[in-house]
Amino acid sequence: MVKTTIKLLLIYFAIQICVMFPIAIYSVINSMAKGGEPGGAISMTGMAIGTLLSAILLSLYLYKKHYFNTDKQTWEMASPVKMILLCLALVLSYNILYDVFATYVPLPNLLEDMFIDMSGNLFGILAVVIVGPIMEELLFRGTFMRLFMQKLSPAQAIFVSALIFGLVHGNPAQVVNAFFIGLLLGWIYYKTGSLLPVILIHILNNGASVFLMRYYPDAKYLVDLTGPTAYWYWISGAAILFILSLVVIKKMKAVDWPVPQVAELTQPEASESVQEEKY
Repeated sequence: MVKTTIKLLLIYFAIQICVMFPIAIYSVINSMAKGGEPGGAISMTGMAIGTLLSAILLSLYLYKKHYFNTDKQTWEMASPVKMILLCLALVLSYNILYDVFATYVPLPNLLEDMFIDMSGNLFGILAVVIVGPIMEELLFRGTFMRLFMQKLSPAQAIFVSALIFGLVHGNPAQVVNAFFIGLLLGWIYYKTGSLLPVILIHILNNGASVFLMRYYPDAKYLVDLTGPTAYWYWISGAAILFILSLVVIKKMKAVDWPVPQVAELTQPEASESVQEEKY
């Protein structure tokens, strides 16, 4: 389990380096050809294309090596209308409530300018809103969490996969947010056994961020959009909606988890699975 996790994380970063390195070289050569300094930064289009290609390549690798399930349960959504409404409610309420945390516990956003620029680039939008979320759910929920379920309790598997998900983002402003939403995504994945709801939530969450950065770049917090009078009404409504959403998730019956078809899990040590806790 540990070896597989480390290996996939190394592959995750190696793919990004291998894709970004030639793009960086091209940017330097292109900058020098135009009379610029050789130390110029990678163009935003180059950065966006590199991010997009990295996500696609890792997704293909995970698929080719059978690291995530491709069965019907993994790729179907029970009660789709209900689930889509639940996903919308969670994304809206969670982001409003997290804004309270971000307001009172501000963390440095080292990549803010880059994300603002990428939100205006077609390749950047595809990478951040569509392909990136799909790849991350295939890796962190579809592979890591499913792998951890073989040795850990569901709660522990959810926690560890969310922790790795948060730390991998690196940017302080994203680490905590990614960890919290990773807990939520992991719980939903455990309950449904499907990647579709968590991919949808991830896409909606990133899409909302890109929308706000593109059209409201000066609004750092929710209060900048609502004004101080309406702010706490939004917070109160979000709290109620979030609690109701959690109640709905809590009442869902967790699926019976099949033994993963990951190659490493066929070894005697990895094939021993723990009994999942139903909570």
